[in-house]
Amino acid sequence: PAAPSIQTVPAISSFGVYYAPIPAQPGNSIVRYTIHAEFATLGNAKAVSPRATDPMPYHSYFVDPVEATTVPQVHLFMRPALWSQLWSNVDHEYPLSRVSGINGCDIRESWNKKIRIVAVYMGEVADCDARYQGSFWHRNKGEEIENWPGIGPSGTMLALSYRLALPRFVNWLGHRQIILGKMYQGCPQGPYLMNALAKEAGLYYVPHQFTRLNINGVFLRGMTLLFRDIVEESHKHFNQKCWHQSSEKEGHLFKVQGQFNDEGPYGIGDFRLLQSNC
Repeated sequence: PAAPSIQTVPAISSFGVYYAPIPAQPGNSIVRYTIHAEFATLGNAKAVSPRATDPMPYHSYFVDPVEATTVPQVHLFMRPALWSQLWSNVDHEYPLSRVSGINGCDIRESWNKKIRIVAVYMGEVADCDARYQGSFWHRNKGEEIENWPGIGPSGTMLALSYRLALPRFVNWLGHRQIILGKMYQGCPQGPYLMNALAKEAGLYYVPHQFTRLNINGVFLRGMTLLFRDIVEESHKHFNQKCWHQSSEKEGHLFKVQGQFNDEGPYGIGDFRLLQSNC
């Protein structure tokens, strides 16, 4: 969120090799750089890295602050106005927080709206899209954060779950859809324990781990880090295990989003045949 500092570092030649040492930067800094070269022996031809056809206009790295922890860390960087917008997107009374309009027949545009942030995991920097994660009951429920010492949103600040959509040329341990769970409702360690037991028994499990979430350079809270879409991965697994129908072709998979009453665009969520509405 801080204003960027732009520097030009000239290259140094040593035995036919050119290098440009980037000055040391403080912890929690994101360094972006490009490489420019001009070749006098080739008619002053120029080269730039990344190239104009590359997906990102610059190379990046993260200056990891030295912290006494062995727990994996995720760093998110958000502008205060955009962080505030995340809360505005879901700050509606439940249970009809997802819908609006006459008789609740319109899906609220802001419910799944994303903002652009910078995320870092295991030293890899990614510009990605983010939104709050969760059901219509609990997406905007979380522990209130008081006296936040860092750069933060205006107004209410809660420890909520996040969903990150990484660009197609970036992945974290092979995954692009990332969920940071707030561990707030029920037993926080329940999913982790169930997955650990399933893994030991050779059953299907969702790869995830505990992580420390830092936002704008300040520790927020411990979270669970989920790497896969649970519905699709579980269907693939059980389809492979069912020997009598292992060749079944996977169709479109949907997670039930309804509840115990009709919400207009979201019908009742008990697998009944949906009737026309609105």
